[in-house]
Amino acid sequence: MERSDLSQTAGAARCVEVWRLKNVSKCGAGGHHKIANQLRLSIELIRKVRKMINIENLLQICVQNNASDLHLTVGKPPTLRVDNVLMPLNYALLTREDTEHLVKSITSSDHQHKINEFGGVDFGFAFEKVARFRVSIYKQKGLHGLALRLIPSRLLSFE
Repeated sequence: MERSDLSQTAGAARCVEVWRLKNVSKCGAGGHHKIANQLRLSIELIRKVRKMINIENLLQICVQNNASDLHLTVGKPPTLRVDNVLMPLNYALLTREDTEHLVKSITSSDHQHKINEFGGVDFGFAFEKVARFRVSIYKQKGLHGLALRLIPSRLLSFE
């Protein structure tokens, strides 16, 4: 699913939820069943959207936009740093589960142990044959955060 499709799907789920909240008191007989069904569908839709947030898609977006960094923090959307400007991506706000899933998708069990024991870990990560990243994962107030810096494939000049 493309990023625009993902944001539209998340937007649709939010619209269904807003409608449900506005109309719950207006229901007649049997109306609660309709709302319960719509709520169930919106929750399923949100779960599908959440499953689509994966590190490969985010790293590909990072490379395509020539971003220097990708920041992943609970309560914020994935954010790129492009030309020293932070640019939030059009994704849903990351949850605790999202960041935990992203951490597990790029870390070994040894790295996960270091995060739990020391509160963080730094390492290099190769994204297919496309790019390399310096990864910094930290744990603060029980929540994971990630900062991934794109390592240029060519040497930069001093200019």
